[in-house]
Amino acid sequence: MPIEKIPIAVAYTKGNRKKIHVKVFKDLRCVDGIIRAKSKLLPENAVIKEVGVGKKYYEKYKKL
Repeated sequence: MPIEKIPIAVAYTKGNRKKIHVKVFKDLRCVDGIIRAKSKLLPENAVIKEVGVGKKYYEKYKKL
């Protein structure tokens, strides 16, 4: 039986802009691969605002 992974959501902005984007990763087990400097998972100029775990976190930022 495969292990169900909990989704990881990242709220970020692109550079100096105010609009918050949310990206959900369902295939990762931890956030280390997302937040490291050399990661290609987010845009190059992304400024990470928050990192959360679970479906409710995505729904919180989806409304903005």
